[in-house]
Amino acid sequence: MCYDMNMQAEKLELIQMLLETKDKDLIKQVKSLFNIHQKGDDFWDEMPDTIKESVERGLRQSEAGEGIPHEKVVKRLAKWL
Repeated sequence: MCYDMNMQAEKLELIQMLLETKDKDLIKQVKSLFNIHQKGDDFWDEMPDTIKESVERGLRQSEAGEGIPHEKVVKRLAKWL
């Protein structure tokens, strides 16, 4: 039950963010993610270049020891849940 409530809250937050944004590229990226998710496993080739670049940059940063460990992120976000 708690999971369902958290999931509903997440969905509502996403809806609100989509309604408030004026960034057309962001809306296209979100729509693209939904389309990719529906298509299945070959999602990387279908992903927009901007998202691929972000993922690759994040991987490089992680490999270089940059970024914030998962545990610290969870602690920071816990106050919002």
